[in-house]
Amino acid sequence: MAIGYHALQPSKIILPQSPLRTIIIVDLSYNHLKYLKENFTNWTSGNEQIDDFIQERQLNINSYNDVVFEWIPYNQFNEIKETGKNGSIIVYSAIWRNGQLYRQINNYIRDSNKVVALKCLHNLQNPVDSLINEAKKYSTKNDKFHILYGISQNPDTSDYILVQNNSTNLVNWMIGNEKIDEFIQERQLNINSYIDVVFEWIPYNQFNEIKETGKNGSITVYSAIWKNGPLYKENWRINNYIRDSNKVVALKCLHNLQNPVDSLINEAKKYSTKNKFHVLYGISQNPNTSDYILVQKIILVFFTPGDIPPMKRVVNFSISEPRAAIGDIPPT
Repeated sequence: MAIGYHALQPSKIILPQSPLRTIIIVDLSYNHLKYLKENFTNWTSGNEQIDDFIQERQLNINSYNDVVFEWIPYNQFNEIKETGKNGSIIVYSAIWRNGQLYRQINNYIRDSNKVVALKCLHNLQNPVDSLINEAKKYSTKNDKFHILYGISQNPDTSDYILVQNNSTNLVNWMIGNEKIDEFIQERQLNINSYIDVVFEWIPYNQFNEIKETGKNGSITVYSAIWKNGPLYKENWRINNYIRDSNKVVALKCLHNLQNPVDSLINEAKKYSTKNKFHVLYGISQNPNTSDYILVQKIILVFFTPGDIPPMKRVVNFSISEPRAAIGDIPPT
């Protein structure tokens, strides 16, 4: 492989204010680049263009937060299971035996037996160019929502594979519509902050207690309980996402549209990608009617006007604009 275990050589500096304290500084610039250059001959994808791309990514490593991008032999993967497909992409779940390289204190070690998603690209006219263009969409940082660890290739089909993290259980969300899948991936790849919405494909069977609350032309609004709930980070210091389970949400069902996919995406684009007042969590589809659904936050407002007992307001926003029918519900 391109990179193996690597011990960085630290330097020591004595602080003038306190001679008993020592700061360890890791020399990332020299030792790391020297190691990578020396190991360029230890692996090859068999394609010069791909090798150059991987080497370029490795030479640009300047921080512990940078992904160590690799060529990963296909025999490193166990328990490979197909989980979804759309157009020229088939997604698999797998266990990567060695696992990704990451820095721990002064050493690079591997996170072995790591669950990953394999995005297999097939039936492409220009497979190498398509592979590299797709890989360039991903950040080179380890703290992003989507992390691309490297590239592999199925020796039986010669299809190239993008090996990435499975932070949102990526292998389960592909709808099978290329436009929608690309839109969801684009939103997720643009996540840069803990306040960014993790936009998802949400299976319809995730919703319980579905109740119609209003309709307007081609829109019917329902309230529902989303079992898993949205992904979020509590603050920027936390690396892992958690779910706000059993979340009350509004389902905005779009029906009788001439161009349902384009209409769905155009409406979704109206919403901010930030966790603001209007929050769009993702997209779903009713399997019985094939109608697409925007899954959005329900605003619960508690107030006490004068001596009137507290009331709870549920605000369901219309898809065409951030307004909605507002109904009062007795307190529970």
